[in-house]
Amino acid sequence: MASAAKQTGHIMLSYSLTTESLVIEALKKFKEVGLATWIDDENIGAGSSQIDSMGEGIGDASAVVVFYSRGYQRSPNCRLEAEHAFKLRKPIFFVRTEENYTPDGWFGFFIGRNLSYDITGDKFASEIHKLIKNMKDLSKQKVVPNPLSVKPKSKLGEGYILLSYSGSTKEIVQKAKSKMQAAGLSTWMDDENAESASSMESVAALVDDAALVVVFYGSAYRKSVKSRMEAEYAEVKKKPILFVRAEKNYHPDGWLGILIGSNMYFDLFRDDDDSVLQNLIARIKEKRT
Repeated sequence: MASAAKQTGHIMLSYSLTTESLVIEALKKFKEVGLATWIDDENIGAGSSQIDSMGEGIGDASAVVVFYSRGYQRSPNCRLEAEHAFKLRKPIFFVRTEENYTPDGWFGFFIGRNLSYDITGDKFASEIHKLIKNMKDLSKQKVVPNPLSVKPKSKLGEGYILLSYSGSTKEIVQKAKSKMQAAGLSTWMDDENAESASSMESVAALVDDAALVVVFYGSAYRKSVKSRMEAEYAEVKKKPILFVRAEKNYHPDGWLGILIGSNMYFDLFRDDDDSVLQNLIARIKEKRT
């Protein structure tokens, strides 16, 4: 049998077989309103490689809908699909298909603060309607706080200070790290622990175990997908976050502007950087008490 004809510009449905029946119901609604969709049981032909076909399904998609559950988080294939969609910067819609399920680990980090639709129980009709409306106009999709339950804030006496930055500010961050360590603070930055940060799941664990996160921001940080996920996941987990401007005359906008908001920030270019770093360290120590 020939493989399925190539389809582009579709909505790709990513899901675990544990919630297939609910996904099929959603698929019917999508088709009723004329949305072009891609789902594995309809689009993987005999003799085709599943991984190759899924890669094409994501690559040619205009958006991806992730129907998530415990089964989804545990599935290696689902993780490959989700991370591939992320790497290709596809618009992703997150749909909860299991009641009372709160993502953690790699998937908790992945979903971050993104809008989540819940089609469990009697919420199916109203949430599917919202999802379809937003899929028809991707430009209306907004990043909002994700309604997931989160752990309480860590006490600063527990864990380390996680230094979140992009490569362009590495030298500045290394100087800050040295001063923090000289002041008796335990720190973590990825140049020392690169192997530990090799996966989405491990980065999530690093944020989970941190007592506080210091974001060294600039234009490169604003453009970095990894930095965005790290910072937004820290906010979801209600970690204390301190912001440090690490690029002269940079004024954040977009997602970073929203995240920083009216929060106080330390500006390494307004005064002598040594004095700014000393003030930063003093602020960190204040949070111990």
